[in-house]
Amino acid sequence: MKQWNVWRWLTVTAAMVAIWLGGQGLSQVWTNSRLTQTIEGHLIDWTTRKTGRDRFAIWAHYTYRIDDQQFEGSDWLNQETYRNPWTIQREMERYPVVAVQVWHQGHRPDRSALWKRSPRRQIVMAFFAGGLACYFFWMDRRLRMYRLVRGR
Repeated sequence: MKQWNVWRWLTVTAAMVAIWLGGQGLSQVWTNSRLTQTIEGHLIDWTTRKTGRDRFAIWAHYTYRIDDQQFEGSDWLNQETYRNPWTIQREMERYPVVAVQVWHQGHRPDRSALWKRSPRRQIVMAFFAGGLACYFFWMDRRLRMYRLVRGR
């Protein structure tokens, strides 16, 4: 049985991370490509949701009408995050949002979003993880060649 060294484990781990992040990015590209049409919607209500440690965002519930059919959806209102929920409360009181632009699928109007998410971060991180996997693979090969030449 061959011995698995640290470089092989690092290669496999980095490759799995690259595949996972690349899959997430491609999934987001696919979702964005399906949201092709926009329509004006109306904000029903909003809540504050915690997105991370000390970060909060606005989760919105909205409605929109297409060909005399009413649809509802929920999504993040914008890409901004805030330090505390009181800031969100103050922001929403100062700038009340009534009408919102809703992206939806042409053939499935019940699938919608308030904004298209950019998969740039996942794709860039996938390339970095793939590059790291290539580096670890190269190091594993170099060390094996070194061991063969040295006779160990």
